[in-house]
Amino acid sequence: MLPARFFLPFLVELGLGYANPVSQHIARNIDPDIGSYIATANIPKYVPPPMNRDITEWFAIGDSFSSGIGADIPDDLLNTACNRFKMSYPNQMNQDPRFPGHSDSRIFAFASCSSAKMQDVIDKQITLLLPDLKANYPKMGKPQIGTVSFSWNDLGFADLCKIINSCVYQWVGNSEDCITVIVAARKALDDPNKALQMQIADNLEKILIRGRAVNPSFQLYVTGYVQLWNDANEQCNTVSWAPPYKPPTYITIGHRQDMNSLVLSLNLMIQLVIDSLESTVGGVYFVDEFDKKFDGHRFCEVENDPTYHKLPTDQRTWLIHYDSPYGDSSSVRASNSGHFFDMVDSILIPPRDGKSTADQIKEVNGNLSVLNSAYDSVDSMAASLSQLAQQDAKYRFLPLTWARTMHSKGSGYKEMSSAVIDKVLKHNTGPTDPGYPQGLHCTGIEVTNFLNRDDLNYRIGEFCNDAAAQKKHDHNSGSISRVHDAGSRYEVRFSIDWPQGLDISENMEIHCVNNMTTIMDSCGGDDPNNPMNWKRGGKLGAGWVNYSIVPTIDQGYTPGTCSFHLQEDESWKGTDGPGTQRVWTYYIEQARMKDGAGKTIGMLGFAPNGIDPALVRAGDGHSLNFNSKLPDSLVITPEARGNPSDYIQFTIGSQSWTTSTSTGSARCDTGSWSSRFSPANRIMDCFFNC
Repeated sequence: MLPARFFLPFLVELGLGYANPVSQHIARNIDPDIGSYIATANIPKYVPPPMNRDITEWFAIGDSFSSGIGADIPDDLLNTACNRFKMSYPNQMNQDPRFPGHSDSRIFAFASCSSAKMQDVIDKQITLLLPDLKANYPKMGKPQIGTVSFSWNDLGFADLCKIINSCVYQWVGNSEDCITVIVAARKALDDPNKALQMQIADNLEKILIRGRAVNPSFQLYVTGYVQLWNDANEQCNTVSWAPPYKPPTYITIGHRQDMNSLVLSLNLMIQLVIDSLESTVGGVYFVDEFDKKFDGHRFCEVENDPTYHKLPTDQRTWLIHYDSPYGDSSSVRASNSGHFFDMVDSILIPPRDGKSTADQIKEVNGNLSVLNSAYDSVDSMAASLSQLAQQDAKYRFLPLTWARTMHSKGSGYKEMSSAVIDKVLKHNTGPTDPGYPQGLHCTGIEVTNFLNRDDLNYRIGEFCNDAAAQKKHDHNSGSISRVHDAGSRYEVRFSIDWPQGLDISENMEIHCVNNMTTIMDSCGGDDPNNPMNWKRGGKLGAGWVNYSIVPTIDQGYTPGTCSFHLQEDESWKGTDGPGTQRVWTYYIEQARMKDGAGKTIGMLGFAPNGIDPALVRAGDGHSLNFNSKLPDSLVITPEARGNPSDYIQFTIGSQSWTTSTSTGSARCDTGSWSSRFSPANRIMDCFFNC
């Protein structure tokens, strides 16, 4: 059966990763170690691209799953040294009409190379410049985007063929047992020092630095790997792809699950690095949605005829078996009617001394190294196949037939191409003009939500400091929004709105304070109908950014000039003289307070029916608080003595006046007493700012 190591690289290199169970069920929190590492990187600042730009220059780099090794026929070969094929996902992307721009005029540097490790990608694939599909390592100019699949070949193992041989075929050498291979792979993936994860982050950083150095809007799309197996179907439990002279290596559910789990773990590792990069520097995206498209097209899918699993080479299987025809219609490899292993065995172990190839293999109990040193290892076999291809043209396809095994066919790469294009289109919008009304727009004076300037000014400072520290939108939002003094009558909401993709972090606090202050002081200022300078807020459109202040609590009254009408009753007894003093008693009745719009907002000295009077004691040490919808109480204090004598002192907030005050913003129109004798009364209408 195919080892997990093999599956993982295959899937990753194919870029056929999908929304797999691991990524669905494991919370992808930003790794603090990776996040800290990336935060110290010198990656140039990402500038979102213009809306719906054409892609006029881009590159593809990575390993064999990006080069498209062996997909699908020899005539599709674009570059021999790196095994790049027309049906690879990057080349299909470049020809797809959905890909923004025009393929006939687009500069495309296709530098992916089979067997490439991450260091090869850095040293060879992105350091050179002419975009030439047939060049071994085309250079990049000023790319707008790049794609990359890498890291499988850096897990610390040999190449893919060695993994397949160890876990599935057991064809050459003294192969390790499959479990040993899987355990070794798991150890590398679960390394507590996170060496591989740090290596992935470091090399992605280098790619981003190089791309952003020539184009600040450069985006990088990193593909995951594909799971090779249906790991739930029991039909493969008794299937082996090993040569008949080798012990069977059954492709059991357990082995398939182990191998798929390695793919999922590597994909998750890559995705965690991408999440950290995206949250820190932006413009880098993980693509694995295509893997789900492989459902029904992997090895060991449910078949009406289970014998299909012995030779799964039909087009419905999107992965390459060692006996898959090199081409969709007919086999173009050497003329031999047997399986690939049979064909190679017959060439390297020809009949001798009257003994057939099969007889010789039987004599050595399947230990083919005794018969030909080509079978000593995967490397020696690869060298022998290459030598055969050079010596005789009829064997020219042997090396690639072996190397392409377990990679995707063009049909699988098509899904990968589509998934990457989908992601490019999603992130190719750039910031769009949100159409905010420009300039200042104040909340109307009819609105009774407002608050004091001093309170508002203090909260502006708090909000802007917090917003500048955050720098980015609130989660699942297009703004930063905060409510201050929640639950009180001074509750206020501040917000800054701007389109996704627009970076406003530079001098953000200064801009916030200046624009919020403009809203505060330019709305309602110098308005005779707003003598207390209450602040109703408003909005300010400053280009593609919108600032907003919204007091959220209805104060219950219209500010301006408030008034009240009341009747004062007084009575006295005794006289002032030697040893005696007149005693005064005061009452207030039928006091009615009105706001700036003339609406009643408070009543005092009325019977429960709201019509008849009710006396309320006040004066000479019995000051009366007249409560209303105003934030402060009106304090009423009648005074019998003073200069002038027999007056009422009124106080509300910072305003204070008497019945004798007849001018100014706080004043009274006071009537005459009804009598010179006790009891007496008078009525008055008083005014003040509110």
